[in-house]
Amino acid sequence: MTIEEMKALLAKIADTAIKAQELDDIRRARQALNIIWVDAGESVRS
Repeated sequence: MTIEEMKALLAKIADTAIKAQELDDIRRARQALNIIWVDAGESVRS
């Protein structure tokens, strides 16, 4: 494996890690929104 191939591989790994982090952030934001919606629903009912 040449240095250029290694660099390309590392760039691909870094890109994948960034995408995974963004997906995780989106999932967390969705969970937070769901909790807010549930809380809002409970206070409307009571």
